[in-house]
Amino acid sequence: MTGRHADLIPHRVLDLPWEGAEALRTTLGIVDDNQLPLDADLCASLDLRLTGLFADGARSSPRPFELTIEEADTLVAGLQFTEAMSMHLDFFDMVVDTCRFVADQLRGLWTDEQWAAYHAPG
Repeated sequence: MTGRHADLIPHRVLDLPWEGAEALRTTLGIVDDNQLPLDADLCASLDLRLTGLFADGARSSPRPFELTIEEADTLVAGLQFTEAMSMHLDFFDMVVDTCRFVADQLRGLWTDEQWAAYHAPG
């Protein structure tokens, strides 16, 4: 997997609403159900953190959530897979718009230079 330089790239904290956390968990579920070649431990850890974010039951306010570039890259890959596998759905356009919006938001947390450094060969 890429990301040899991930430790050098700062983590980001985003204000994540409950609906956003659930949407990201759904993406991770799709990744798991389809056994995509992504880091299973990273996906499980991320899912656990997302689950715990609203464990107290209060869902009205966004919560700060720390995300690494590697986690964001994994979520983007899951979103791209979700988009590709939704072609047969009647609401495909909505899936595409949503997946691309979320992926763009995740990518936008880091600069193009940081993404390039993350994907640079070792």
